[in-house]
Amino acid sequence: MAASAKVFLVITAVCASLSAGASVVHRDREASDFLAKKSTAPAPALGAAAAPEGLDSALPAVPQRSFSLAGGERAAALPLLMAVDGMRALAKRAHLREGDGAVAEALAVLGTFAIWVCLVLVVAVLYQKHRASLPVDLKQAQAKTKEEGFKHGAFSCLEEPKVFAWSFFCGPVRWADNMQAVGLLAYWLAIAAYLAVAFGDLITGGVIGWALVTAFFTYFRQALRKKFGLETSKEIILKDFGLWCCCAPCAITQETRHIEAAPKGAKADLA
Repeated sequence: MAASAKVFLVITAVCASLSAGASVVHRDREASDFLAKKSTAPAPALGAAAAPEGLDSALPAVPQRSFSLAGGERAAALPLLMAVDGMRALAKRAHLREGDGAVAEALAVLGTFAIWVCLVLVVAVLYQKHRASLPVDLKQAQAKTKEEGFKHGAFSCLEEPKVFAWSFFCGPVRWADNMQAVGLLAYWLAIAAYLAVAFGDLITGGVIGWALVTAFFTYFRQALRKKFGLETSKEIILKDFGLWCCCAPCAITQETRHIEAAPKGAKADLA
């Protein structure tokens, strides 16, 4: 296995470990805070526990004195009082998750994203130094593929496991290399654009955010088609949109394989 591949696998494993660790630490901290608050709060007398709003009429009256199971009425009230106490505990825990827990969850997500960005940048530096693609000779490429489609099918990505692995685990780097090879975007500008779009999708979420992200990459896929003189139409635009929406690694792999098979220019032309 090549040294660059080993470095990539190590970085991927570290990223996964840090992400899982952040999630576990966050959940443990939330549980510890809840238990600490629960243990420091004064424990009310079982018979004097006040029911939540809406349940006052449902609770039988319990005198403010020592509780005894001698009376059948009080024995019957015990399960209900225990249920009320359990409801209070659940309500307190829900309040914690909606308040402090929500902030902690947001910080954990942002922290994980920051770690991912740092790892992407490290891999991007190593990739540019050791594996950057040569620029494509677009004139020769257009003469060979004009008015045709991509050289390989969208779902034949597993025919090139190495390319698919890069597209799946480190899409920003592989996509940026493609954009630079055909002269659409400079390498680091493409990296920054990919990360910015990923961050926008993180903070917006939902169908609308995902549709905008997909439209962004569909635009550059269409620009890539025009660079090679490939066939374009409204139907193809919809297909490209659907591919980026459902399987971005497949789209990146297909574009990469087409670029790798195209005639290359001189290394000095690489920006």
